Amino acid sequence: MRVEWSEKALDQLSDLYVVLSLIEQDAMAKSVSRINRTLATSPHELGESRSPWVRVWFVDGLILRFDIDPAEQVVTVYEVTRVRPKKR
Repeated sequence: MRVEWSEKALDQLSDLYVVLSLIEQDAMAKSVSRINRTLATSPHELGESRSPWVRVWFVDGLILRFDIDPAEQVVTVYEVTRVRPKKR
């Protein structure tokens, strides 16, 4: 499957990225590459279902919301946020 990121998701990812240290930026870049590879090969197996084609995936400190268009063979990430640490 082809993986696409909506403009909104890319903006959100960019906002998260720019506040990180260089080491954290490198780790996030590697995570995004791994996320793209995994979404391309097995999107139906990832995260939790929200409807037949919409899923939420918690991965590497991020929350991704994506949908799957099986007819077009496209996965679209349309929202990305960071997992917030639990308050003690």
